Amino acid sequence: MKFFIHSGFPKAGSSLIQESLYLNRKKLLDIGWQAYTYHNLESEQFFQTARDIMFDRIELDSIDYDALSNTIAKDKNIIVSFEDLFFVPNNIFKKKDIFYNTDKIAIYFKKLASAVGAKLELLFYIRDKESWLESYYVQTIHKGRSWGYLEFIKQCDTNSFSLDKLTAVMKEVGLEYSFKDFSTIKLGQDTFLQHFYDKAGISLEDGIKVTKRINTSYSHQAIEIARVANKVLTNQKDKDKLRVFLQNNFSTETHIKFSSVDQ
Repeated sequence: MKFFIHSGFPKAGSSLIQESLYLNRKKLLDIGWQAYTYHNLESEQFFQTARDIMFDRIELDSIDYDALSNTIAKDKNIIVSFEDLFFVPNNIFKKKDIFYNTDKIAIYFKKLASAVGAKLELLFYIRDKESWLESYYVQTIHKGRSWGYLEFIKQCDTNSFSLDKLTAVMKEVGLEYSFKDFSTIKLGQDTFLQHFYDKAGISLEDGIKVTKRINTSYSHQAIEIARVANKVLTNQKDKDKLRVFLQNNFSTETHIKFSSVDQ
């Protein structure tokens, strides 16, 4: 039995993976896999426990792993996709480590997988710091901010984005993990998803469908429209409607560069 976790990085294809898992959830069950994504994780006790650990609401030594394992189907392989499971991306604005409590989360899932009787494997899609920051900046515009890129950067602790700590934690805890370059998305979403399912040990020949949804980015024109409109719109619902409109009409699958511009 396998306990396979995909955890980001944030802004590295997570939405595409999660939509595919959700689209194929019934077929995955038929071939022996229980899939968990943001669609159904909130109601799961093991996920809530992970969030409690991440945000210092409980201690590791207070967890009853045997009881917790009984809330998880033991007759299925487990596949989890949640981009913030091992990270706190917003800590970058608080001048804190985005890998805060990653070590505790790693220990938690290692013990949980053991209690379930499963082999734990982790997969992280990674991207270089510059492109991640640019993508994260666009996300803040999606959510209603109106700042320029340079202003955004001034609010960030860019040094907190480093794979060194994550690698050290994985090795110290003794977890089986792998990194994959997110740039493979340029080969097409079919190829990207093929790699993901291959790593998990799931064959597309089992009838797994490839979702056609991809989390498209704003074009430069869309960003300029959004920055102006976000200053005027006060209702979040209106900002959400604007986001859908811009993504449908002014979007691009390639994140644009902001490093040298701040209009």
